Amino acid sequence: MKYGIIIHKKTANFGDDIQAYAVARLLPQVDYVLDREYLDSFGEKCSEPVAVVMAAWWLWQKWNWPPAENIIPLMTSMHINNDTIWHGASPITDEWTKGVGGEYLEAYGPLGARDLFSLNFFRERGYDAYFSGCVTLTLPRQKKTAEAGSYICLVDLDRQVEDKVQQLIMGTGLKIVKMSHNCKNSDIEDDWQARFKKVEEYLTLYQNARCVITRRLHVSLPCLAMEVPVLAIVDVQERGNANRWDAYGEW
Repeated sequence: MKYGIIIHKKTANFGDDIQAYAVARLLPQVDYVLDREYLDSFGEKCSEPVAVVMAAWWLWQKWNWPPAENIIPLMTSMHINNDTIWHGASPITDEWTKGVGGEYLEAYGPLGARDLFSLNFFRERGYDAYFSGCVTLTLPRQKKTAEAGSYICLVDLDRQVEDKVQQLIMGTGLKIVKMSHNCKNSDIEDDWQARFKKVEEYLTLYQNARCVITRRLHVSLPCLAMEVPVLAIVDVQERGNANRWDAYGEW
């Protein structure tokens, strides 16, 4: 059997690469790298069967669903969120889950949902679905470094929060390491192995932090998996937060 991983090649969020990395480490090998937004045309590049874990945020270009016939999908850790429409994505809401697209979802169910919003999305449309959680929760602990416990990671926080943390750690000897999951097109590597090396660098930094403070879901969940103390500064009332965080607040 051949195996493939899904990458969002032009992502603006490094969390997409962390999810792809989490899938890759669960597979025997990676034979193919598939572009999340163009799975329908994958058969033009490859004719043999390829097993793919469908863990991703579906889908910006919804007219490109369903995937090619030679993809053998494991439908788990899936997220559905139409908020992408407000960021320039396809205006299609749920038409892609009907007709041939719906037949595909029916054929390869049950559907594993990453969050409760997605779970309800599938069930309300009559599909067999369950809460799978996020694939990043399978990430293992990373190696310890000489700097373990000497710093706090701040990831994509407002300046007000950063200043407050600086005040709170004054005199403790702890350092602050500021990081970001924002991706610029000019920084995105075409080589998936280079991208995954960056993932490992980030995860190692998180693993060795005294604690991590962030507003990012795919910082918080990997830290939970690696047993790193993490504080999520999240307003769940904001658009795009509630439907991604709904299952994890108590965690």
